[in-house]
Amino acid sequence: MDNSLSQYKNLADWAIRAHADEDNPTLASQKDAALAELNRKLGTHYERKHIDNWLAGRKPVPRTVFAFWFDMLIEVEVQFDHEQLGLELRRLFK
Repeated sequence: MDNSLSQYKNLADWAIRAHADEDNPTLASQKDAALAELNRKLGTHYERKHIDNWLAGRKPVPRTVFAFWFDMLIEVEVQFDHEQLGLELRRLFK
């Protein structure tokens, strides 16, 4: 996987595409996996239409979802290689 964040359209795109569990994931399976994780971790009931709207920029990503994905982004993209920096960024943004 390329480590450049510029390849992603927005945070929703990163959350959907950056960490697929399958060897050859489809966009649909990536969306389903992102939704399942989101609903499980946040106790929500978002559906595919929600993630499609966020991905296309038709609707804003809810604050709780944005905060969850932003925290994941810092953990995966920063903290993995720079543990202390990632921890401090996550602390500052909470």
